[in-house]
Amino acid sequence: MAQIRVLVCDDEPDARFLLRSRLVSLGYDVLEASDGDEDASEGDDSLDEDDDVEGQIRDLVDSSNDAVLGTMLDRVRGMNETAFEYLVGTVLRASLRAESVTVTQRSQDGGIDGSLTFDALGMRIAVFQAKRYGEGSTVGRPEVDAFATAARRKRAAHALFVTSSRFSNPAIEAARDENIRLIDGMAFVELMAKHGIGLRAREAFVLYELDPAWSLETQGSDV
Repeated sequence: MAQIRVLVCDDEPDARFLLRSRLVSLGYDVLEASDGDEDASEGDDSLDEDDDVEGQIRDLVDSSNDAVLGTMLDRVRGMNETAFEYLVGTVLRASLRAESVTVTQRSQDGGIDGSLTFDALGMRIAVFQAKRYGEGSTVGRPEVDAFATAARRKRAAHALFVTSSRFSNPAIEAARDENIRLIDGMAFVELMAKHGIGLRAREAFVLYELDPAWSLETQGSDV
């Protein structure tokens, strides 16, 4: 992966030094400027016009989040099957705003790992299948076909197939034909992050810009 370039912009040299040292230790290519109008002080490594501060911050945050999500996915793949099924139920309940979730006992699941209800009477339900596979494994069409049969037997309003790995192209085609929603490993941990399950927001940044509608003249007229 190409090294990410970050612009450190601060009028305090000590602050720039501390931030630069930290970013370099994390593997980033760091440029410096005392303000937004100054060229980065790296000789031939000056920033292109399109490399604005906002884009640099966004790239930095995306890179950090991708690394954290990857670590969480590794942890999910290391869970036992039962724990993974309960985690899937928790995440789907939060994502779909379901009334309740039930994980089926493995000896009696009939091809369904769990179900979600959306009303107190249980008139509308969704069923799900959860497959905890390693990184190199792929869910194929036979698994999707078997789940589709089980979902029809339950007369479920919705059917979702979740895996910690990926789906093969034939599996994706089968799911499309059967109206089954597929959620692969990375999409699953992104849902975990979105709903604060196992992941939490660490820090928020505010990036200011000048308000073009404001001026000293308009400010004076408001007094």
